[in-house]
Amino acid sequence: MTIHLRDYLLAALSIHPGTRSFHVHVLLSAPQRTNTLYPFATPRVPKVCFQDVLVILSEERAHTVIVAGIQATVYNIPLTSSAILYISKVDSTGQASAPSPTALLVRSFIRYYVDPKTRPVDATYLWVQLFARAQDQYLFLGSKDYQAKKPLGDAKLCGWWRACLARAVQDIQDVSVKMYYLLPGYNEKEAEDMLRCAEAKWEYGHPYSQKEVPMPCPLPSGGEDTEDGRNLGRFIPYFDDDAKSRFLDEIGCSTELRSPQKKKNTEKEEPNRPLGEMARVSTDEFWERMSFRQECVSGAVTGFFTVVVWCSKPRSRSIPPLAPQAGQVSPQINKRIITLLCSGLDFSTEEKATKGTELLESTIRGLCEGLVPVVATTTTTDDERPKTPERKLHGHVPDVSPNPFAEPITSLETYHQHIYGKVTTANEISTRKSEESSRVTKLEVRRKKRKLD
Repeated sequence: MTIHLRDYLLAALSIHPGTRSFHVHVLLSAPQRTNTLYPFATPRVPKVCFQDVLVILSEERAHTVIVAGIQATVYNIPLTSSAILYISKVDSTGQASAPSPTALLVRSFIRYYVDPKTRPVDATYLWVQLFARAQDQYLFLGSKDYQAKKPLGDAKLCGWWRACLARAVQDIQDVSVKMYYLLPGYNEKEAEDMLRCAEAKWEYGHPYSQKEVPMPCPLPSGGEDTEDGRNLGRFIPYFDDDAKSRFLDEIGCSTELRSPQKKKNTEKEEPNRPLGEMARVSTDEFWERMSFRQECVSGAVTGFFTVVVWCSKPRSRSIPPLAPQAGQVSPQINKRIITLLCSGLDFSTEEKATKGTELLESTIRGLCEGLVPVVATTTTTDDERPKTPERKLHGHVPDVSPNPFAEPITSLETYHQHIYGKVTTANEISTRKSEESSRVTKLEVRRKKRKLD
């Protein structure tokens, strides 16, 4: 029997130290087709499905307040039996009791997808990818002004992610694991000294030159030695608000390396050929040039992390990739809640955070019951991060076939059985660190004995 993400997270949180009451909301959209994951690949990838995931964790004290959240996207590429879990945002409000549950929540979320026993998609290969860039806030506006919130700095954030990912894949049975990380602008020794992490099995670099694990994007019929096979757009996935995507756009639109003769014939160029420099820039050169990008040389340390987990005998469910499952919601509901998070809530004080929590949780329930209109309005925020510009496809016409399945209809029963859950803990808090810090080591001077005459 398949365990749902909400139930898996509740079980994981049940062992959290201390006496706590946690509320979990999980919004998993129904699968949709997309052609944006590998927009520069030639020929076009036949079928890619994706789901948006939003996890909101609240803690009940005198009042219930949101303490952490995860925003991610799951891509499913059936042709290569691959899936990609892209974690776009992880944030906390700083209002959780100590110890914070954020790390446990994130580790459990990742483990749910990488473990074949719980993985909800039919895929032999599961890729976890993220771009670590330190900021004061990601999901919860105003939380940077809350005095108890202590955002991690750039190097510490990269170290946190490295430790979190390593623990998430630890001791999973019957799988093989490869872990990669890269801090643009730093060599391996500098990166190791900076992060000061002791986790083994990490490889410094990128996963796009190795041959052990096939790429999620299907190999063209001509093989790797063809222009399509060397196309950079077949190796590097394209994610929203990601530094790699912004660089891919520039490479795909650049024609600096083309000869004058080819420039004269651009109007007759076949639309299915790799765009710009895509067939001329190797994966190694891509990452070398990434070190000189403004986002990676602005003084802050950034990190790219990839974990690949695969198994020889994945659990087959024989479910069509686009078929909606129990507990999934309309994609518009996810968009509606993200819009509310990005515009209508403020977490700068306890009072504002409490009101924001009440509004968000009641909106989720109301959307499930049909009491709140599913309308995502366009708003502006004070988020000044670089954004991926709207991409021009230059002859590549979007071709996303409609979903043959109807969107799921949510209800109050869906809300209680799959979306919302509560768990109360009553566990001991480890005092090992405090005991070790309170120990006093007595130092004695060993005196040299005198020789007697």
